[in-house]
Amino acid sequence: MTDLNHIRPSATVVLLRDNAQHLEVLMLRKNQQINYGGSWVFPGGVIDPEDYDQARELLGNDELQSAARITAARETEEEAGLDVCPRNMLPFAYWVTPKLMKKRYATWFYAADANHLEAEPVIDDGEIIEARWFDPAQALSLHTAGDVKLNGPSYITLSELGQFDSTTEALASYQKRGLREYKPRALPQDSGVISVYQEDPDYEAAKHAETFVDSGSSPQHRLYMQREGAWHYINDAC
Repeated sequence: MTDLNHIRPSATVVLLRDNAQHLEVLMLRKNQQINYGGSWVFPGGVIDPEDYDQARELLGNDELQSAARITAARETEEEAGLDVCPRNMLPFAYWVTPKLMKKRYATWFYAADANHLEAEPVIDDGEIIEARWFDPAQALSLHTAGDVKLNGPSYITLSELGQFDSTTEALASYQKRGLREYKPRALPQDSGVISVYQEDPDYEAAKHAETFVDSGSSPQHRLYMQREGAWHYINDAC
């Protein structure tokens, strides 16, 4: 998918459940002292060498994406105390951190039905300091208000999940569309940063640019990440 020689392979899982009113998604708040400190994220982390051994034992092969499933399940247990079967995870996105960032990751995103889980999240109050089930629209609203800190992939995933009324509907939609790749090119603006994705007509121009210049062409696929106020996600190209 991309040159991973200097990018760390990672995995995360988006756990979904239903309540009487809406879909909910599990998010964890990171300790301020670590990478992406203070951000609300989905359970996940970097693929460890041992995850390949576990993939061979549990899934029958040690391919990278199988190891990613093991990683997502392992990190969910370590960070939230929840037992999720790696076989029951649906891959729906693949994110590569833009060159603007010092630390770069290639992350497989999985979705999983958590309605069968009887336990509630248990955190260690170390790397993870809080766990919460969010209505996706609520999480985005709190982000706009400055009460919830999100990164780009989490913001876009929550924006997508806000379209669905149930776990079944969300998983069916992701199953139908298949794996979507996100290889953003991020450029500074006066108001913040814009992240441009492959389907956007300005994606190629952003490759060597120092600041973003909007050609006005459409359809667009981009995320305006303002320093203050609401972010703005446009996706009329996918």
